[in-house]
Order: sequence, then structure tokens, then C-alpha cells
Amino acid sequence: GKPNSLMLETALGSVNENNGPTIVIGDNLETDIAAANKAGLPSILILTGVTDNKTADASVIQPTWRVQNYQELSKLIFPN
Repeated sequence: GKPNSLMLETALGSVNENNGPTIVIGDNLETDIAAANKAGLPSILILTGVTDNKTADASVIQPTWRVQNYQELSKLIFPN
């Protein structure tokens, strides 16, 4: 289980790489984002669940991007 990167590596093994880049999206720094970091994948922390801005600012575990909600997530992933 997370934050062990084996789960992500297994999932990546079953995905066709021609579908585009892989980004891990999660609301928990200690599981979702830590797993992405261990697997060497970019990540997006969405602040709609476990983690808030104060906790994220203080953590050594950092995502590639941080968004407040699903609207910001959509704009980040689909900018056009």
C-alpha cells in the first residue's frame, strides 16, 4: 500500500505509455504524494481532503503542484 511505490509501478506497467504523461493526484501528503515521489512521478496535491495549506507548507513531503479544489485541478490539467 501507499506510500510504497510498488502499487504505482504495477499500475504503470499496465498502462500504454502512448496515452501521455502520468501524474499522481491525491489529497494526502504522507500516502499519495509520498508514493509519487518514491516512484519518481510528478504529483498534484488537492486540498479537498486530508491535507490543508498549513500542513502542506510545513511538510518535507512536497508535490509538484498544489491546487485548492477540483476547479483548479481541471484548469491545471486541461488549460485550454
